[in-house]
Amino acid sequence: MKVCAAPLALLALAALAGAVVAADDHVTVDVEGQSLLRTLPERFLSVTLDASLVTHRFKEGAFNLTGDRVLKLARALGNDSTLRLGGTTGDYLLYDMSTSRKKAANPRPTYTMHTDLWQDVNEFASASGFPMVFGLNGRLHRRDVNGPWSASNALPLIQRTRAMQYPVFAFELGNEPDLWHKHGNVTVSPEQLASDFKLLKKVFENEAAAAAAAAVPAVAAPAPAAYQLIGPDTAGGLERGGFLERFLSALGDGIVDAVTWHQYYGNGRTAVLRDFVAVKTLDKLLDQLNRTSAYVRRYAPSAEVWLGETSSMYGGGAPGLSDRFVAGFLWLDKLGLAALLGQSKVCRQAFFGGSYSLVNDSLLPNPDFFTAVLFQRLVGRGVLAVAGAAAKGRSVRSYAFCTRHAPGVPSGAVTLLVLNLEASVRSIRLAFSGQAAAPLHDAVAGAAMAPRQEYHLSAEHAGVLDSASMRLNGDLLKVSSDGDLPDMSPKLVDMASDVTMEPYSMSFIVVPSAAVLACRTV
Repeated sequence: MKVCAAPLALLALAALAGAVVAADDHVTVDVEGQSLLRTLPERFLSVTLDASLVTHRFKEGAFNLTGDRVLKLARALGNDSTLRLGGTTGDYLLYDMSTSRKKAANPRPTYTMHTDLWQDVNEFASASGFPMVFGLNGRLHRRDVNGPWSASNALPLIQRTRAMQYPVFAFELGNEPDLWHKHGNVTVSPEQLASDFKLLKKVFENEAAAAAAAAVPAVAAPAPAAYQLIGPDTAGGLERGGFLERFLSALGDGIVDAVTWHQYYGNGRTAVLRDFVAVKTLDKLLDQLNRTSAYVRRYAPSAEVWLGETSSMYGGGAPGLSDRFVAGFLWLDKLGLAALLGQSKVCRQAFFGGSYSLVNDSLLPNPDFFTAVLFQRLVGRGVLAVAGAAAKGRSVRSYAFCTRHAPGVPSGAVTLLVLNLEASVRSIRLAFSGQAAAPLHDAVAGAAMAPRQEYHLSAEHAGVLDSASMRLNGDLLKVSSDGDLPDMSPKLVDMASDVTMEPYSMSFIVVPSAAVLACRTV
């Protein structure tokens, strides 16, 4: 069934009218439980901060890096996420590690970050639990407009990062280099950029060797590791002149630790509500994921693949849509597909700043913040196959994972992520292929099984998909005045029944009694 691309009022009416499940509205979600498709690396769901915050807003009150509320919200994700600090402004940011100054200096188009601000950023990451990736300026430091990159300005920052033991573990070089020609007179070929990456790789190796040589051998300790190098953070390399493929072909294997690319579904200035629930919008990601993974397998097979910056719509998001309940369909489907099809990280743009942020300008969580928290709490590292999960045209979309380890969670438990993009109620029947009881709820011992744990997410107002708030099992999700998260407990449901999905809703379903053998090893 295709999703109805109806006006908002009709969506609301359709949702309210779908109170009864028709006989043919059952969907079977068949989970293959005999083996894992893959094991996710740690910190799969990650977040970003745009480099423009360094130059504009950290010290202007909107985002206080040491504020209690900011830190509470950051810590809700930080212990399980990586923080990427980068973006377009990062390619206009210079570094002065010899002087202290709290605010980035210089008139546009360039800015200078001094030691105090670099320290503040790193102390925020440490306090929040984030390991950090920082995007170095890859645009300005060139011998000529289109010539080689120079490490002269970046090296003191790299050395200070090591000396201060900041939580940075990796650096990028440049942001969206395939679009540099749109932002001035710099046009760097993919082949030149590959040479620049090889230079930076050597800089990291030499810096680590120098740090090891300078270390006082008072105690036995491993030699300092070279920083990881990731990139190239292309925006349109799949479509614009084959930039990403040409870069990887020239680079070869063993240079970057992760290949990064950016993905958005469309333009935030022109997006409309139906774009957020249209199956064809969600399906755009399938081909992009497969093509990117194919490039990496061919040219850099030892590297991971990261969605290094991604959200719903580019240009800061779509106001009144990217920060609303409806954005969750794109967000959760992206996490499911990315996990299924080989991405090692999904870096959400952005934790703060823009309509696509997880936390708004009033320091209140947008709906996608709560779905991110639930994903981290419930989804473990094991990815399971679901029949048809990588097919196009799905208006009911489902993904399966081993449940995250936690006290009281039995070994072999499974977490399902299910999205209903239809204007009618759907009844979901769970089956586990290869298990002793399939479908699970038909087992003779079904009445004695532990109940399912259901987390149903819906718009604050029934059918109003651009609601600014979201409900969990009917309860409105909001933080306390101190920034504490609300209770996010599940609804317990007997395994003998099907799962009921309301129109245009999203759910996490935890099955403690799944007893999937493959999940007992991760």
